Amino acid sequence: MNKRIGQRLVGSLAVAIVLLIATGARAEDKALATLPKVRAPEARAHIVSGNAHYRTGEFLEALDDYKKGLQQEDAAIFLYNIGQCDRALRRWDEALWVFHRFLDRNPSPALVERVEGIIRDIEEKQAADRALPKNREPTDAASVGDPPSRQLAPISPRATAPGVTPATPTMRVVAGEPWYSDPLGWTETGLGAVGLGVGAWLLADVSSLNAKAHNTTSFEERASLYDRASTRRTEAMIVGGVGVVATMVGVVTLIRHPDDHEEPVRTTWHLGITGRGVSVSGRF
Repeated sequence: MNKRIGQRLVGSLAVAIVLLIATGARAEDKALATLPKVRAPEARAHIVSGNAHYRTGEFLEALDDYKKGLQQEDAAIFLYNIGQCDRALRRWDEALWVFHRFLDRNPSPALVERVEGIIRDIEEKQAADRALPKNREPTDAASVGDPPSRQLAPISPRATAPGVTPATPTMRVVAGEPWYSDPLGWTETGLGAVGLGVGAWLLADVSSLNAKAHNTTSFEERASLYDRASTRRTEAMIVGGVGVVATMVGVVTLIRHPDDHEEPVRTTWHLGITGRGVSVSGRF
């Protein structure tokens, strides 16, 4: 019983940690608006097309658009976007090179701080990938030689003495817990409700950001707003998904509350020495 409760508590703590991480995601950042504006119409067209591909997860197509835009106009925003595409594609070396070239353009202090944080994140992920063990080539087990198996003699069932009937343990009924008094189930359900509420709020913020992006006339600001809306949409999916799972786990926990069950009566005895001799007491 205690082991099961411990496992359920660990699961609930894991759900709570995921909720805290998801709701504490990165804040809105308007630093990209400080970059120089893209002037060439062809370059602006590649910005719009690349952003559309990026929002739908088509990172290779977005990367191609941003590189073509950079050829039309040498603007820092293209370097930043190219680095983000390489980062999404886990092309760590290329992403590091591009972000360092972006820092050479002397962006605003806010952007410098942000990009330096991105570089640290890329270096950590790159080191983690390098630490992964490489896949070993399959070997022919017959050519290497399999270890000899040990032949274990079958264990014969314990014989019962003639005329002796095995004892049947005495059983007793243990009352279960009522479903409405399960605090863990209510905690899991409450966490799920919080997750669903936060996810709904994030989706509402996505709609607000998309509306702002639709009404703005600046291509750079529109790209920044769409990027933030895409991030919020991902956060909403994570938080909402966790909320659904936590709610389902809580409902299942409440449904599967412990019922009445039987367990054997344990036989205990105590041996003591008194002034009058030896005494035996206990439950038989």
